[in-house]
Amino acid sequence: MYLITKNKLLFVLIITILILLHVIWDYTHGGVPVHHILADENMPGVSNWWGCITIPILSWLLLSLTQKRIQKIPHQSNSIVGFVTSICLGIFISILWEIRMENLIPYVICFPVVFSVIKRVHYPEYLLGFILGLVYTFGGILPLAIGAFLYIMSFLVWNLFKKVIPFLFSKVF
Repeated sequence: MYLITKNKLLFVLIITILILLHVIWDYTHGGVPVHHILADENMPGVSNWWGCITIPILSWLLLSLTQKRIQKIPHQSNSIVGFVTSICLGIFISILWEIRMENLIPYVICFPVVFSVIKRVHYPEYLLGFILGLVYTFGGILPLAIGAFLYIMSFLVWNLFKKVIPFLFSKVF
């Protein structure tokens, strides 16, 4: 992860080019998809063009946060493992959607929250990996919303099990 954060501009530039190529491909092959709120055509829609702005900015911000954290704790070696694992989870969810097995997605998507009971998973590089794994299938906005929700839930579960519950047990017993 150190190599990625050191070359942050190059990494964000590569992400930007890939997002642009994906949206241009969509544009030339039937149009850029629009995702409607609650999948209802009567609700407002968000175009995948927004991903050309949101994903590079988010990548820069999350890589900056990761870089700060790595500078504070230089021997943090699990960053790249978590990043790759998060990308794989996002890709797995995308594959489930593409092969029409949507009924399994709620179970798979809860994995980070459940796993946060035993390990801290609310690192910025984990969020970035998860979002990048979902971008191809779901565009540039929906992965942000899903990722932010899971990030917040993982943070709350981690703090509940590591701080609140031990505190309550120390007061009761």
